[in-house]
Amino acid sequence: MKMSYAKETLSILLLLIAGCGADKSEDGSPPSPVVGTWLQTMEESREGTAAWAPVDDIDCRTDNVEEYADDGSWTLYDGTARCSASGTGILHGTWRLTANDTKVVYTYEGAGGEYESTIELMSDTDLILTHATGTLSGTQIRSTFEKQ
Repeated sequence: MKMSYAKETLSILLLLIAGCGADKSEDGSPPSPVVGTWLQTMEESREGTAAWAPVDDIDCRTDNVEEYADDGSWTLYDGTARCSASGTGILHGTWRLTANDTKVVYTYEGAGGEYESTIELMSDTDLILTHATGTLSGTQIRSTFEKQ
């Protein structure tokens, strides 16, 4: 009877230890709130300081899914209402937080350089990112996501 109780206790202890480790990143720190799967729910644009307005092709953007992995890999899955029929609808790259977790820097497979977005809001359930398009008119894009 004592041996069975000891085995059960050890099993429970091992499960608790394994479960606690799941809430840590590879270096032992808590994972970033950005790690996970995010559904895009809005995309807006503006020029300069004008008001934000939904982009013209909003219907093909609000079912995109982005996955941020703890190892720094990133994947974008175009939703079923794709904006373009060309390509696979899947984009891979990397991500990392910079500037005291106020910016996300991306690289994309097949594209040189790094691309930066500013974090307007990051919580356990919501993510809002903005980035400049590099046009002379100063066009900016704001993307809103909900964690899945």
